[in-house]
Amino acid sequence: MDILSFLNSRDIAAHCKEIEKTWTPFEMAVIIGMSDRSMLEKHAAWRELISDYPDMPTPENYHCGSYDSLHQKISEYIAHEERFIEHFKTPEPGAVYCGKDNYGVYSSFDKVLKGMQEECEPDETDKLIIVKQFIDNDDTREAMELWLDYDGNPLKINFWGQKFYSTLDIEFDSHFFIDIPTPFKKGDILIGGIHPVKGYIPVGDADPVVLESLVIDSDQEFLDRIKYIGDRSDFSGWGFYAYPKGLHGDHILDYDRLEYYRGQLKGVQRMLKYASLHLRGEISATDLMTMQNRILLEDILNKIQPDHGSRLSEEDLNHLGGHI
Repeated sequence: MDILSFLNSRDIAAHCKEIEKTWTPFEMAVIIGMSDRSMLEKHAAWRELISDYPDMPTPENYHCGSYDSLHQKISEYIAHEERFIEHFKTPEPGAVYCGKDNYGVYSSFDKVLKGMQEECEPDETDKLIIVKQFIDNDDTREAMELWLDYDGNPLKINFWGQKFYSTLDIEFDSHFFIDIPTPFKKGDILIGGIHPVKGYIPVGDADPVVLESLVIDSDQEFLDRIKYIGDRSDFSGWGFYAYPKGLHGDHILDYDRLEYYRGQLKGVQRMLKYASLHLRGEISATDLMTMQNRILLEDILNKIQPDHGSRLSEEDLNHLGGHI
């Protein structure tokens, strides 16, 4: 199995290939679960794991105990998701379907999917989200949710409320933290992790971030502990984002999605270049603040007079503060 193809970052996959990183069958099961592949692709890969790789106990962690057979737990997980999809698509008395972004209310899964597909083109969305709810239900929090690609292939399931409560005791996509090494260093400008405020955004539309640290770079004692108490939410780090009011430090979530930023920094994003230099020890904090103020002022003036060639020259900028 080409487990590297299930990693969400091409740069992390290339790094793991270069260092010849290997994983246990259990860790491979988690990587498959966290991948952005469709559920059918994940099920096929898990079945290949059962067929071609040795069985082993699952490790105990904060969320669940150890189980004697990884193969058995994978089989149970696949069966659970298949039952959910079948249940979700089956019409029921009082059940209605709607798109997460208000594409109308429908009596069947097929009708709402067709309606959503007619509303947008394949290149306009990375996913379709369909919700199944029951009318005349006092608990509006009870709902089932299915994420699909444009062609209708299931990607992810969610459910809320006692009516849909899951007895699943192990989840390979969220219950575990495993060792996924990265090539990234302090000061690198990256893109692709989940934004702490905006949530998941496709890489092409996401905001770049300057890396300060990642959980995976912690000392071994901490990593041994996080593997026991951690889960998907601990694939995290800290970095600096560029906002109209200046640089802002915040969490980086799902670091396994990060890639090197290959675009051109524009507008206030140009502050990230100097944040990167500062974190690498190449310029002082004073130099960083000077460049931030210059870039922010230029951005303000350009917004005030966008049609009057108000972009400041290098000479104008140097009058506003020191230059680097």
